[in-house]
This record gives sequence, C-alpha cells and structure tokens, in this order.
Amino acid sequence: MWKSENQASDRAHRIGQQRPVTIYRLVTKNTVEEKIVKMHALKRDLADSFWKVRT
Repeated sequence: MWKSENQASDRAHRIGQQRPVTIYRLVTKNTVEEKIVKMHALKRDLADSFWKVRT
C-alpha cells in the first residue's frame, strides 16, 4: 500500500468512521507506476519474511 493510501485510511478513521474503508488502486500496465507497485510488494514481502523469522 502506498503511503498516501495509508494516510487516507487513517484519516477516515480519525474523523470517526466506524465502517470499513475501501481504497481502490488503479494502475496502468507497462508504466513506471506499475513497476513501483511491484517493487513495494517485493519489499513488503521481504520485510514480512524477516519478521516471521525473528519472532
């Protein structure tokens, strides 16, 4: 998840939202943005695997 998506979700809950917040991400194929999304996913998975080993 991008930082701005986390900020949007957090903001909605801070203002008193009680229901689940849905965030839609539209990414165009073969763009820099798509590469960034893939890179973030790889980094997230790497960090998750690191913490699973450590705990």
